[in-house]
Amino acid sequence: MILRFSPDTWRDALLRPLAMAAPDAFVYIELHAPDFRFALVLLLMLVLTALAWKKAVAVPRPLKVLTATMWLAFVPWLVTSGNGRYFIPFLLCVGVVCVALLYRLPATRGMRASLVLLVLAMQAYAVFSVNQMDRWGFVKWSKAPYFEIVPMPGITDKPHTFVSITQVSYSLVAPQFHPDSRWVSVSHLPDRSSTDPEYQWGQQIFKEATSLQLIVNALPGSSTPQKQPNEATRAYLNGVLAAQQLQLATNGHCSVVRSRSMALLSYDDSSLDEEKLALAGFWVCPLALAPNVPFEQSLKVSDPRLNAILRKVEQACPRLFPPGQNIVFKIEDGFRRTYSDSDMWVMVLNGIGVMYKYWHALNPVLIGTDEQVLRGDFKLDCNNIRGRSGLPWEREI
Repeated sequence: MILRFSPDTWRDALLRPLAMAAPDAFVYIELHAPDFRFALVLLLMLVLTALAWKKAVAVPRPLKVLTATMWLAFVPWLVTSGNGRYFIPFLLCVGVVCVALLYRLPATRGMRASLVLLVLAMQAYAVFSVNQMDRWGFVKWSKAPYFEIVPMPGITDKPHTFVSITQVSYSLVAPQFHPDSRWVSVSHLPDRSSTDPEYQWGQQIFKEATSLQLIVNALPGSSTPQKQPNEATRAYLNGVLAAQQLQLATNGHCSVVRSRSMALLSYDDSSLDEEKLALAGFWVCPLALAPNVPFEQSLKVSDPRLNAILRKVEQACPRLFPPGQNIVFKIEDGFRRTYSDSDMWVMVLNGIGVMYKYWHALNPVLIGTDEQVLRGDFKLDCNNIRGRSGLPWEREI
């Protein structure tokens, strides 16, 4: 289960309706999407309850049932994901409940209509003040085709099997290529050490391809004068591709599919010129099958000491660091294990010790030295994770 938006404590769960009003990202969806309507419903419920106690108003049974259903829906939602994309029916429902509750207030018709308009205006201001609806990443969507590429003969007008390595979807780019092309992202595919059927499906696609091409962001700072990936970039790309028994073709020439949208990731619009545009876009590089290439991107943990360290951390917080994983990544001066379901890392660094890092936090947190962790002589508060736990305005980075 993905824990990205799941509350860590009962307090976080109970206060989620209030937290949703915060203008922060990663509260109940990845984007900034403040929604104070749930807090307003709570306020109106208190007001109407007090008035009903004095018999000044009467709330009809259908409205009570609808309101109760909305609040009860929070339970399965927060238990399963807390992700707003799975709560859309009730994100729509809350607007109806707000208007219906405002209508029950003992005020004139004009006053009630004014309050409804005020709520609409406030919510609209909250949403548009942090507006991200016209952007993809850091690229502003201004006009169609929203993510622009320049067609290239032989690349965009002929079918290929394109392999991407980034987690970001190419869904805005793919329609501008030949419709018979196939697209495979290896960012979440199991690596060659796995027996998962998804790995085998990927291998079958690669073997059947008549034209296998890597598509990846062309980085101006990593280009040679010939607009090719430099040696360091080629080495990195080959290291990632090795997990799928692929390599850049030895004598293959990478084409640059130009994109003004990609250029805006590196340069300001006012400073763009023809020279900069010529380097910005996507490298499309021919790939070759490489069944015997060495693979060191990730590995099974065979060191008993490293295994024991990771196991201690996992036993301390199994929800955030679920046991049973056997892959670690080599990093500079140590190792890192990724727990994608909770967006967490555990790093074992030579000369420093054991640290964890939440994906959205700026800084890692030291758990203890290797020896302290092995002895169990450490404290790890699973309900106080930097960058994750607490209400949005309480989180440390």
